[in-house]
Amino acid sequence: AAERKEQHLQEISSKIHDKLEKISTTKIQHDEDAKAIQEKIEKKLLLAAERKAEREQAITKKNQEKMERAAEKRDIEAKAVQEKVEKKLSLAAERKEQHLQEISSKIHDKLEKISTTKIQHDEDAKAIQEKIEKKLLLAAERKAEREQAITKKNQEKME
Repeated sequence: AAERKEQHLQEISSKIHDKLEKISTTKIQHDEDAKAIQEKIEKKLLLAAERKAEREQAITKKNQEKMERAAEKRDIEAKAVQEKVEKKLSLAAERKEQHLQEISSKIHDKLEKISTTKIQHDEDAKAIQEKIEKKLLLAAERKAEREQAITKKNQEKME
């Protein structure tokens, strides 16, 4: 019976030892699985971080390109506005110059007309003056002739 008891204890001890070994093996396997899972998670996190960084770079690049296109568009619009303003100013300057030339031409025409009118007026005045002088001369001659005639008549009467 002592042998059986001893054998029974050995069997129990063997079973406990097997169970402990199985637990130890399971724990080692579990630790290895946990380590593999941890490595896998770290690898996934690293890849996710890389993808996130790439997406952020892509978004940053895309935003930068949008900003550049917007700035380029603003520059083009500003140039167009500047050209439009310059064109308007140029047209305004041309119209002003043309207007000044028209005014100058009108003033020149008026001065020429005034000058022509003054010359004509002077000629007319001279012609009238000459006519008046002629009439006065004729009147003076007729007066002198009448006076001579009267003097002659008076002399003839006195004789």
